[in-house]
Amino acid sequence: MTTALVDQLDDAELDSVIAHELAHLKNGDAFVMTAAAFLPTVSALFTRTLGKTVQYSGLCHWFLGGDDRDGTWFAGGNIQMVMLLFAVIAMPVTAALYLASTACYRLLSRIREYAADAGGVAICGSPAALASALETLTDDQRPDRDIRTAETGVRELCVVPHAIAPDEQTPPEGRAERLARRWQSVTERLLPGSHPDVDDRIAALAERQSALDQYEQP
Repeated sequence: MTTALVDQLDDAELDSVIAHELAHLKNGDAFVMTAAAFLPTVSALFTRTLGKTVQYSGLCHWFLGGDDRDGTWFAGGNIQMVMLLFAVIAMPVTAALYLASTACYRLLSRIREYAADAGGVAICGSPAALASALETLTDDQRPDRDIRTAETGVRELCVVPHAIAPDEQTPPEGRAERLARRWQSVTERLLPGSHPDVDDRIAALAERQSALDQYEQP
Protein backbone atom coordinates (compact mmCIF):
# COMPACT_ATOMS: atom_id res chain seq x y z
CA MET A 1 0.00 0.00 0.00
CA THR A 2 1.40 3.36 -1.03
CA THR A 3 0.32 6.83 0.04
CA ALA A 4 -0.39 7.66 -3.62
CA LEU A 5 -2.79 4.73 -3.88
CA VAL A 6 -4.56 5.73 -0.66
CA ASP A 7 -4.85 9.34 -1.83
CA GLN A 8 -6.24 8.48 -5.27
CA LEU A 9 -8.90 5.95 -4.28
CA ASP A 10 -11.95 6.42 -2.11
CA ASP A 11 -12.72 3.99 0.69
CA ALA A 12 -14.83 1.62 -1.41
CA GLU A 13 -12.27 1.52 -4.22
CA LEU A 14 -9.42 0.96 -1.79
CA ASP A 15 -11.33 -1.87 -0.12
CA SER A 16 -11.89 -3.49 -3.52
CA VAL A 17 -8.19 -3.32 -4.43
CA ILE A 18 -7.22 -4.83 -1.07
CA ALA A 19 -9.85 -7.53 -1.60
CA HIS A 20 -8.39 -8.25 -5.05
CA GLU A 21 -4.94 -8.77 -3.55
CA LEU A 22 -6.36 -10.88 -0.71
CA ALA A 23 -8.00 -13.06 -3.36
CA HIS A 24 -4.58 -13.56 -4.95
CA LEU A 25 -3.28 -14.73 -1.56
CA LYS A 26 -6.28 -16.98 -0.95
CA ASN A 27 -5.88 -18.56 -4.40
CA GLY A 28 -2.18 -19.18 -3.80
CA ASP A 29 -1.21 -17.15 -6.86
CA ALA A 30 2.17 -16.12 -5.47
CA PHE A 31 3.24 -19.77 -5.26
CA VAL A 32 1.56 -20.80 -8.51
CA MET A 33 3.04 -17.99 -10.59
CA THR A 34 6.48 -18.34 -9.00
CA ALA A 35 6.51 -22.04 -9.86
CA ALA A 36 5.16 -21.36 -13.34
CA ALA A 37 7.93 -18.80 -13.92
CA PHE A 38 10.66 -21.43 -13.54
CA LEU A 39 10.74 -22.61 -17.15
CA PRO A 40 10.51 -19.14 -18.76
CA THR A 41 13.22 -17.84 -16.43
CA VAL A 42 15.60 -20.75 -17.04
CA SER A 43 15.05 -20.74 -20.81
CA ALA A 44 15.62 -16.98 -20.94
CA LEU A 45 18.84 -17.37 -18.95
CA PHE A 46 20.11 -20.10 -21.26
CA THR A 47 19.16 -18.08 -24.35
CA ARG A 48 21.03 -15.01 -23.09
CA THR A 49 24.06 -17.09 -22.15
CA LEU A 50 24.17 -18.79 -25.53
CA GLY A 51 23.70 -15.44 -27.22
CA LYS A 52 26.66 -14.01 -25.33
CA THR A 53 28.73 -17.02 -26.40
CA VAL A 54 27.98 -16.25 -30.04
CA GLN A 55 28.36 -12.49 -29.55
CA TYR A 56 31.82 -12.68 -28.03
CA SER A 57 33.05 -15.13 -30.63
CA GLY A 58 34.71 -14.12 -33.85
CA LEU A 59 31.60 -15.36 -35.68
CA CYS A 60 29.48 -12.53 -34.31
CA HIS A 61 32.27 -10.04 -34.99
CA TRP A 62 32.49 -11.06 -38.63
CA PHE A 63 28.77 -11.13 -39.43
CA LEU A 64 27.14 -8.65 -37.03
CA GLY A 65 29.88 -6.28 -35.99
CA GLY A 66 29.76 -7.63 -32.44
CA ASP A 67 32.27 -7.32 -29.66
CA ASP A 68 35.25 -9.64 -30.14
CA ARG A 69 37.10 -7.99 -27.31
CA ASP A 70 40.51 -9.57 -27.51
CA GLY A 71 40.29 -11.26 -30.90
CA THR A 72 41.61 -14.51 -29.43
CA TRP A 73 38.37 -16.36 -28.77
CA PHE A 74 39.39 -19.25 -31.00
CA ALA A 75 42.90 -19.44 -29.58
CA GLY A 76 41.95 -22.28 -27.24
CA GLY A 77 41.28 -24.63 -30.13
CA ASN A 78 38.63 -27.31 -30.32
CA ILE A 79 36.89 -26.62 -26.99
CA GLN A 80 35.81 -23.13 -28.03
CA MET A 81 34.73 -24.39 -31.44
CA VAL A 82 32.57 -27.08 -29.85
CA MET A 83 31.04 -24.50 -27.48
CA LEU A 84 30.26 -22.18 -30.36
CA LEU A 85 28.71 -24.97 -32.43
CA PHE A 86 26.59 -26.03 -29.46
CA ALA A 87 25.46 -22.43 -28.89
CA VAL A 88 24.46 -21.92 -32.53
CA ILE A 89 22.42 -25.15 -32.52
CA ALA A 90 20.90 -24.81 -29.04
CA MET A 91 19.98 -21.12 -29.09
CA PRO A 92 16.97 -21.49 -31.47
CA VAL A 93 15.71 -24.36 -29.32
CA THR A 94 15.95 -22.42 -26.06
CA ALA A 95 14.47 -19.32 -27.71
CA ALA A 96 11.46 -21.32 -28.94
CA LEU A 97 11.09 -22.86 -25.49
CA TYR A 98 11.20 -19.38 -23.95
CA LEU A 99 8.46 -18.08 -26.26
CA ALA A 100 6.19 -21.08 -25.69
CA SER A 101 6.66 -21.22 -21.91
CA THR A 102 6.29 -17.46 -21.49
CA ALA A 103 3.10 -17.44 -23.56
CA CYS A 104 1.64 -20.20 -21.37
CA TYR A 105 2.82 -18.38 -18.25
CA ARG A 106 1.16 -15.12 -19.24
CA LEU A 107 -2.05 -16.82 -20.30
CA LEU A 108 -2.14 -18.48 -16.87
CA SER A 109 -1.56 -15.06 -15.31
CA ARG A 110 -4.54 -13.62 -17.19
CA ILE A 111 -6.77 -16.45 -15.97
CA ARG A 112 -5.64 -15.95 -12.39
CA GLU A 113 -6.29 -12.21 -12.72
CA TYR A 114 -9.92 -12.77 -13.66
CA ALA A 115 -10.19 -15.20 -10.75
CA ALA A 116 -8.76 -12.57 -8.38
CA ASP A 117 -11.29 -10.04 -9.67
CA ALA A 118 -14.08 -12.50 -8.93
CA GLY A 119 -12.61 -13.31 -5.52
CA GLY A 120 -12.19 -9.63 -4.70
CA VAL A 121 -15.82 -8.98 -5.56
CA ALA A 122 -16.87 -11.88 -3.33
CA ILE A 123 -14.92 -10.31 -0.45
CA CYS A 124 -15.87 -6.64 -0.83
CA GLY A 125 -19.29 -7.20 -2.42
CA SER A 126 -19.01 -4.38 -4.95
CA PRO A 127 -18.04 -5.06 -8.58
CA ALA A 128 -18.60 -1.38 -9.36
CA ALA A 129 -16.00 -0.29 -6.78
CA LEU A 130 -13.32 -2.53 -8.26
CA ALA A 131 -14.19 -1.41 -11.79
CA SER A 132 -13.94 2.22 -10.68
CA ALA A 133 -10.58 1.55 -9.02
CA LEU A 134 -9.22 -0.09 -12.18
CA GLU A 135 -10.35 2.86 -14.26
CA THR A 136 -8.78 5.34 -11.83
CA LEU A 137 -5.46 3.49 -11.69
CA THR A 138 -5.34 3.03 -15.46
CA ASP A 139 -5.97 6.71 -16.17
CA ASP A 140 -3.39 7.83 -13.62
CA GLN A 141 -0.12 9.34 -14.87
CA ARG A 142 2.56 6.68 -15.00
CA PRO A 143 6.02 7.04 -13.47
CA ASP A 144 9.16 7.22 -15.58
CA ARG A 145 10.37 3.83 -14.34
CA ASP A 146 8.30 0.84 -13.31
CA ILE A 147 10.03 -1.74 -11.14
CA ARG A 148 7.32 -4.24 -12.07
CA THR A 149 9.00 -4.64 -15.47
CA ALA A 150 12.35 -5.55 -13.91
CA GLU A 151 11.87 -9.29 -13.57
CA THR A 152 9.45 -11.87 -14.91
CA GLY A 153 6.87 -12.74 -12.27
CA VAL A 154 6.56 -9.29 -10.69
CA ARG A 155 4.06 -7.64 -13.01
CA GLU A 156 1.78 -10.70 -12.87
CA LEU A 157 1.21 -10.08 -9.16
CA CYS A 158 0.15 -6.42 -9.60
CA VAL A 159 -3.44 -5.21 -9.91
CA VAL A 160 -2.76 -3.47 -13.26
CA PRO A 161 0.19 -4.02 -15.64
CA HIS A 162 1.83 -0.69 -16.45
CA ALA A 163 4.51 -1.90 -18.83
CA ILE A 164 7.11 0.76 -19.55
CA ALA A 165 9.56 0.24 -22.36
CA PRO A 166 13.30 0.52 -21.72
CA ASP A 167 14.92 3.88 -22.24
CA GLU A 168 15.34 4.11 -26.00
CA GLN A 169 17.52 7.21 -25.80
CA THR A 170 20.54 5.12 -24.80
CA PRO A 171 22.32 4.23 -28.05
CA PRO A 172 23.19 0.55 -28.53
CA GLU A 173 26.83 -0.41 -28.63
CA GLY A 174 26.71 -2.27 -31.92
CA ARG A 175 24.70 -4.45 -34.27
CA ALA A 176 24.59 -7.33 -31.82
CA GLU A 177 23.05 -5.09 -29.14
CA ARG A 178 20.54 -3.71 -31.64
CA LEU A 179 19.64 -7.26 -32.62
CA ALA A 180 19.09 -8.13 -28.96
CA ARG A 181 16.84 -5.09 -28.50
CA ARG A 182 14.89 -6.00 -31.62
CA TRP A 183 14.45 -9.56 -30.35
CA GLN A 184 13.07 -8.20 -27.08
CA SER A 185 10.70 -5.88 -28.93
CA VAL A 186 9.45 -8.65 -31.21
CA THR A 187 8.86 -11.07 -28.35
CA GLU A 188 6.87 -8.47 -26.42
CA ARG A 189 4.64 -7.95 -29.46
CA LEU A 190 4.21 -11.68 -30.08
CA LEU A 191 3.55 -12.70 -26.49
CA PRO A 192 0.20 -12.06 -24.78
CA GLY A 193 0.06 -9.49 -22.02
CA SER A 194 0.42 -10.58 -18.41
CA HIS A 195 -2.95 -9.02 -17.56
CA PRO A 196 -6.27 -8.98 -19.43
CA ASP A 197 -7.18 -5.69 -21.05
CA VAL A 198 -8.52 -3.34 -18.38
CA ASP A 199 -11.60 -2.56 -20.49
CA ASP A 200 -12.42 -6.28 -20.64
CA ARG A 201 -12.03 -6.57 -16.88
CA ILE A 202 -14.27 -3.54 -16.33
CA ALA A 203 -16.88 -4.99 -18.72
CA ALA A 204 -16.87 -8.29 -16.83
CA LEU A 205 -17.26 -6.45 -13.53
CA ALA A 206 -20.10 -4.37 -14.99
CA GLU A 207 -21.92 -7.59 -15.89
CA ARG A 208 -21.45 -8.83 -12.34
CA GLN A 209 -22.79 -5.55 -10.96
CA SER A 210 -25.80 -5.71 -13.27
CA ALA A 211 -26.55 -9.27 -12.20
CA LEU A 212 -26.17 -8.26 -8.54
CA ASP A 213 -28.53 -5.31 -8.97
CA GLN A 214 -31.16 -7.52 -10.58
CA TYR A 215 -30.84 -10.05 -7.78
CA GLU A 216 -31.28 -7.37 -5.11
CA GLN A 217 -34.39 -5.90 -6.73
CA PRO A 218 -37.61 -6.90 -4.90
